[in-house]
Amino acid sequence: MRSQRGRRIGIAGLLVLGLTLACTVRAAVAALPPKQTLADLPLPAQAAISSALGQDSPAYHATAHGTTVRVENPRHGLTATFRPTGLHLHVGAATWGLRY
Repeated sequence: MRSQRGRRIGIAGLLVLGLTLACTVRAAVAALPPKQTLADLPLPAQAAISSALGQDSPAYHATAHGTTVRVENPRHGLTATFRPTGLHLHVGAATWGLRY
């Protein structure tokens, strides 16, 4: 009988310890500052970070062909072409233009 009582006390102690640890971890997580993203930074900081990350990637560069400048965003299916006569945007099959 004594071993069963000792086992019950041991299990109860483990449960109390587990609940205490769970409450401590929950309180510690609640005290953490909220998660921040790039969008939470001031615009000049966002621009500096984007510039540094994209400086070696052709996907972030505009290409010039004579008097035409073209930028592409394949991930979103967007292409913008700047010509002396105006701007042309292509998003998927849709096209939009602006003459100036």
